[in-house]
Amino acid sequence: MSSISGKKGERVKRYSHILVTDPCYIISDADWDKLLAKADKMPNWNDTFDNLVSDFLKKISGDIKAVAGSTGYGDWVNEIDNQEFASDSGMVCVVEETEKLQKYLDDNKVMFGFGCVARLDKPATKYLLDPSNLDWTVVKIYNGEKEIARSLPPEDEPIIL
Repeated sequence: MSSISGKKGERVKRYSHILVTDPCYIISDADWDKLLAKADKMPNWNDTFDNLVSDFLKKISGDIKAVAGSTGYGDWVNEIDNQEFASDSGMVCVVEETEKLQKYLDDNKVMFGFGCVARLDKPATKYLLDPSNLDWTVVKIYNGEKEIARSLPPEDEPIIL
């Protein structure tokens, strides 16, 4: 475990894992409902909700980079770095596992189901959700400019829920 600066110079303890999953598996039901209610009051619901979820993930992980967006398909099981991850809300996210995120999960009694979360043990500097195929989002993870992990594209037909 190492540490980095988070919000306002706060030291945030990091684990060596990057989590790839549906954000509804990380965010508590109560907080998820609050994000939905907030998005319902704003125009352009999908983009607004993606941004609200991404910002919330950053907040609960210690202002560490995070990204969330539509799978483009809906509910699915996909694979990255030979590990399965799932989506039940039609969304996918990438967030770094930190001590602050772990405390949020513990405090809210959030537990991951088997096969729902991929934990990558790789140093990463950038996460990208590639929606260039409007029916499918590909997760790409980079260290510098080098791509180090990528989820399956639609032609590899992962299991669809």
